[in-house]
Amino acid sequence: MADALDAVASWLAAHGSSQLEVGAELVSSRAARRGARLLEVPSDLLLSSSDADLAAVFDAFPDVRVPPFMLALALLLHDARGASSRLAPLVRSLPAANGSAMQRMPLFFARKGEALRALRGTDAHGLTKELREEAAQTHVEYVGPIARRAGSPFGGAVPSLARWRWSLAVVWRCGVDLGGSIFLVPLLCDARHAAGAGRPGGEAAAEDGAGDDDDDDDDDAAWAGAAPATGPSARLRLVRGGVRLVALRPLRARDAVSIDFGARSNAELLVARGELLPANPLSSVRFHVEADAVADDGARELRARLLRERCAAELGSTLDLYADRLAPRTVLAMAIHAATPAQLRKLDAAEPAAALGAALERKALLNVQHACHERLGRYPSTLEADEAALARAADGSGLALALQLRVWERRALDASLDAADARLARLDEQRDAAAAAAASPRGRAARPPPSPPPPPPSPPPPDPAAAAAAPPPPAAPAKFGGMSFGGKAGGGGLGAIKLGGGKAKAAARKPTLTPGFQIDE
Repeated sequence: MADALDAVASWLAAHGSSQLEVGAELVSSRAARRGARLLEVPSDLLLSSSDADLAAVFDAFPDVRVPPFMLALALLLHDARGASSRLAPLVRSLPAANGSAMQRMPLFFARKGEALRALRGTDAHGLTKELREEAAQTHVEYVGPIARRAGSPFGGAVPSLARWRWSLAVVWRCGVDLGGSIFLVPLLCDARHAAGAGRPGGEAAAEDGAGDDDDDDDDDAAWAGAAPATGPSARLRLVRGGVRLVALRPLRARDAVSIDFGARSNAELLVARGELLPANPLSSVRFHVEADAVADDGARELRARLLRERCAAELGSTLDLYADRLAPRTVLAMAIHAATPAQLRKLDAAEPAAALGAALERKALLNVQHACHERLGRYPSTLEADEAALARAADGSGLALALQLRVWERRALDASLDAADARLARLDEQRDAAAAAAASPRGRAARPPPSPPPPPPSPPPPDPAAAAAAPPPPAAPAKFGGMSFGGKAGGGGLGAIKLGGGKAKAAARKPTLTPGFQIDE
């Protein structure tokens, strides 16, 4: 690998420019000010999801016009060409399937190994399983037919499933999105990932008007913006003729270079890059309520509309539980899922920012708590056992990363339970205070006595024939709104949650090949 990195550095020196070095990680070879150009790569040294060699393939197979798939297929083609590829130095510099970087990604964990077992119960476990299945499926349904097709650039030779899985993993780990196309850029696979508070790792030239191939360093500094105290230290800029990596803050010689590879939770980061961020603001534990578990009470359309308008969600959409807060969107979505038709109509008539009524908020919080308990019940061991196993695991190993994720998820679920408990206790205090005020002499004097209700009308005499034909009375509603987490609809309990990546599978599967970090956007 060292020889391959030296070769790509020489390749860049001959055709582009770089002040980057790769050792244990990507670093700046010398001090750089904010706005400095750390790397400049011409277009013919980049691999892109719009690779011209495969244009005819994508016309013949329109289902695969998905940027991650397109880039993975382009990489697979250049990998198959070996030394004859114009991008051979780039391909040889990418992480090897048996290298330490890839071996930390769950896609390469041994199928019956300890590391994969340690993922059980986490969002990453289901996501890994889905991606392995999708890689195998797309290899059979697309890669093989594309390679064997007459006139195919693969020349009839079908690359192995192992190389296809490697190509996908490289794209997930190293691809940078620039204006809708995804690129593999020399050296950047070794950059650290840093969450960028919503700013992408790269941006299109159109955003800065920079289709102009200008050489003004001041323009780069202005484009970089104010120096961020945290987050990525550099960002990729698409310019005419190639790409440019620009420093977002001053760097010293040997400082690590980091970019934002995309908005990802820790579960998605582990699957896509084999790493975790200790304080990842995007990290959550995910679940969703099965759409067919929601009560069929004549209010389904209203419920679905309120979810769309108030939560930007659908019936069955992914919801999030965080370590540091009880997300208002999650509580509101659970309230809408659990509400009676009368409560839904009241919610619809209220302003979007209006508080939930105490009864509906209580119902939503109890459902959130049950979601937490269901998730906690799916881990195969206790938190104490996981912490002990983590203390024994080798630092940075796949096993250690899997256990770190599981411990973090459990703590996040415990924190969500505590937050819901605290809010429920506050609702109880408010209810008790209101009841005490109403029962006090002052409270009673403040209200006029209610008028006596009118006498009820006399019931008509029973009709035996109508009684015999009437349907049986409806079953008593299940506790907390009739949803059953972890069970079938109507089975009693609290609702139905489906786990494993937090998203329901679609009935038909196309090669989306977006490993979690985009599927919920």
